[in-house]
Amino acid sequence: MTNFIIIRHGNSASNVDKTYTGHIDSPLSETGIKQAERACEYVYQNFKVDSVYSSDLIRAYDTVLPLAKKLSKEIVTDTALRELYGGKWEGLKFLDLKTLFPEDYKVWEENVGFARPTGGESYSELQIRAINVIKKIAKEQNGKTVVVCTHGGFIRALQCAVCGIDLSQMQQVPYVVNASVSTFSCDGENFIAGEFGYSNHLQGLITSMPKGI
Repeated sequence: MTNFIIIRHGNSASNVDKTYTGHIDSPLSETGIKQAERACEYVYQNFKVDSVYSSDLIRAYDTVLPLAKKLSKEIVTDTALRELYGGKWEGLKFLDLKTLFPEDYKVWEENVGFARPTGGESYSELQIRAINVIKKIAKEQNGKTVVVCTHGGFIRALQCAVCGIDLSQMQQVPYVVNASVSTFSCDGENFIAGEFGYSNHLQGLITSMPKGI
C-alpha cells in the first residue's frame, strides 16, 4: 500500500486573471508563493515523505520545490499529472468562454463531469489519466509515502474516483483550494479514501476558484 499526499499548486498568475490555464505555464502569484511555503512546511512537519512527484507545469513544480529542498530530494515530473487540457479555451478569460463557446460552456456550468472544453480533453479522459498515473506511482513506490503536486481539475476528477463518486455527480464536488493537502492510499489497483482539501495550514491565505467555474 502506498500513501499519497496530494498538494494542489498555489495561487497562480492565471488564477488571479481568471483565465483558463490548462497546459499553459503560469507562474505562482505572490500569494501562491506564500501558500506553497506553508503547505510544504505543513507536510514536512507532519509526514515522513519518501518521494516527491509533480506535474511538469511550473505552478505545480514551484509549489512543491520548498519541500523537495527541505528533504534533499529530486522532484520527479510527469506530464500525466497535468491539468485538464483546455483546447481552444486555454489562455482565455472565463467570462469570455460563455459567449465564444456557448454550448460547451453550458455543459461546464450545468454538468461539469461530462464537460469537454472546446477542442480539449474531457473530464472522463482526465479521470482515466489520473487513475492510471496514480496507480503507476503506487506500484513504483509500494509501501512508501509519496507527495504529488498537481492541479485543481485533476484532483477533482481523482477525488471522484477515490471516493466512488460518479462523474454525473461531480458538480457537487467542489475544487479543493490552492495549496490544500489531500490524502489517500492505493495498492496499485484499489483506493482507500482519506481527507480531501485540508487547508488549516494556510492560516487565512485561502484562495479558491470563483463561483461558477
